[in-house]
Amino acid sequence: MAADGTPLTPTGHNQPPARPFSVWSILALLLSVTVFCPLFSVLGALFALRAIAEIKTHPELRGRGMAKVAMAISILATLSWILGGVFWSTYARTPMLAGPVAELRAGLSGDIAAFRNGFSENGGGTSEEEARGFLQEVSRRYGAFSGGERDLTAKGSMPAGGQGRIPYVLHFSSGDVRAEALFVSFGGSLFRPVFAWDWLSIIDPEKGDLVYPLAARERAKPQVPDTQP
Repeated sequence: MAADGTPLTPTGHNQPPARPFSVWSILALLLSVTVFCPLFSVLGALFALRAIAEIKTHPELRGRGMAKVAMAISILATLSWILGGVFWSTYARTPMLAGPVAELRAGLSGDIAAFRNGFSENGGGTSEEEARGFLQEVSRRYGAFSGGERDLTAKGSMPAGGQGRIPYVLHFSSGDVRAEALFVSFGGSLFRPVFAWDWLSIIDPEKGDLVYPLAARERAKPQVPDTQP
């Protein structure tokens, strides 16, 4: 060690002090690896750009490689979030907003297979006769089907497990009919995508509810509002 306290190299020369890291590059890396939050991914990329600009202006700072790694991670994470959002909107959000309209329209037009394919294994695994009987009864009671949408006057639910019990209004030639359907996104985990209807219940207080599949009749019973004791 030199007289002034500066460390000496093996050859006896003074060792220059270590160059400090850019704080922006450190923050960028910390934010970029927090991939579960899309906002952090975007901030990680912005902080990485700020770090690269700072290091270019102040060459005594280190962290350019760290900033580039943070930038790459942030870009990949952001792209993943965008693709995931598009995937979710296409296969989950859009069907839940529209309701089982496509399945009903196909089934009531005679395409029983398309109707059954819109349901999870609980509905899709039922017999063709059961599906045909349900559709025939719907047609007999309510006439021609013209469409449907979310019932904004009723409250649905989104319980854990990626399932949504949603109220709808279905339009028939005889008039509007209330209905509920349970949409399943994932079968117990994120690694088991389902994206199908579990059951459909057409609510008819006068003639009795129509539920498909029949095995879901208990699960499809109208929810009882919580009451205070």
